[in-house]
Amino acid sequence: MFKVKYNILLSKLMKDNILKSIHNHNTRQNLNTNYFIQGINNNYGKFKLSYLGPVIWNKLPNEIKSISSLAIF
Repeated sequence: MFKVKYNILLSKLMKDNILKSIHNHNTRQNLNTNYFIQGINNNYGKFKLSYLGPVIWNKLPNEIKSISSLAIF
């Protein structure tokens, strides 16, 4: 999710699938650091990066999400 945020993800297909889920509008919980969590229809969907990545990323503290260096992150 860090690589998606800073546009350094290697796989274009994976990047396109995750970027479709970025939450673009401001809400009280968003603060421009969270990703939108896509709805899923089956148990298989719970293990896809496009679902699990945003779930884990959104649970991180904002101080960690604001780090701009991959080595420090």
